[in-house]
Amino acid sequence: MFIKSMIKGLFFNMNPLFERNKHDIIRYNKQLIPIAFIFSLVTILIPMFFSLFRPSMLETLPAYLVIFSVFILLLILFNFKPFHEKPLVFAYTFGIVFFIFVVYLSIDRFQSRPAGTALIFFVVAPIIFVDKPYKINIYLVLMFIIHTILSFQYKTFDIASVDLLNTFISLVAGMLFGRIFLVTRLKNFDIHRALLIERETDFLTGLPNRRSLFEYAQKDTFKAYNYMGLMMFDIDRFKKYNDNYGHLNGDQVLTEFARLLEVFSKTYPVKFYRYGGEEFIGITYNLDKLEIINLANHIKMDTFKLKVPFEQITTSIGVTVTDKTDNIDINDLIEQADKALYSGKNSGRNKVIFYEKK
Repeated sequence: MFIKSMIKGLFFNMNPLFERNKHDIIRYNKQLIPIAFIFSLVTILIPMFFSLFRPSMLETLPAYLVIFSVFILLLILFNFKPFHEKPLVFAYTFGIVFFIFVVYLSIDRFQSRPAGTALIFFVVAPIIFVDKPYKINIYLVLMFIIHTILSFQYKTFDIASVDLLNTFISLVAGMLFGRIFLVTRLKNFDIHRALLIERETDFLTGLPNRRSLFEYAQKDTFKAYNYMGLMMFDIDRFKKYNDNYGHLNGDQVLTEFARLLEVFSKTYPVKFYRYGGEEFIGITYNLDKLEIINLANHIKMDTFKLKVPFEQITTSIGVTVTDKTDNIDINDLIEQADKALYSGKNSGRNKVIFYEKK
């Protein structure tokens, strides 16, 4: 029963895990590329050093120097942005270069011996990077076929047969260990993603929370745009509604309002957050003054149409916008929108007020 459960836990459709965690997978591979290259460079330096003092190893020194130089070149290229965004290309290139070196040692340099380094390659290669299993397995099988053909071509039949058996066992072990590693890594990504969502999402409304707002504002996202705008919403007389009809009905008002905001986020360049209590914030990009005021008015009108218990609700909205997108102070924008918001509430509520610097 345990074995059956373990097998079932390993062999399942991992596509949903890949889709949910693709950003974490890319980040993980990006982090592993330089580590793999640096570790390989250090590993190659050791036999290179000893080959200087052992005549039997001196013949392999040129090969070590070549592969060392190739790894250095690949590591330098990876630091350039166009290449940095394609970590798997470098992962497979790294594997191919290392496999060429393995073939040199196994087939050319030590023809009279069974393969050694090749066994390590087939076990270790599948557990270094994260990619879909079928891609990794196709890659490994191709390497296995190439090594087997060359082994029977250049080695004696007996030694080639030993190579076939040993590399096949290593290949199967590598695929199995790679699968275990992959499942574990993807599940860890999934747990991390779920914790991050929980930390940055408002439990009641499902909108990103205040923490998420400030983390988002600290990114360089807006530098590419001409404008960044901020809308602050406050549901009018919400405390009175809550006191009169109870917290459950108050929660329903907040939830329905959040759903309305999400509808607008699908058609406008805007991201909404629950700021706290009955206050919400919308961050817009590339909307100028007239466009953001127009958006705010649409939200105000649709708020009045919301179907909530007992009575209709309205919202007051403070709006501000800046064209200094390369140096944004989110606290200044919130303060400006807040002033506009309370100006609207003090002058009758259910209004859109734009902050004007005096």
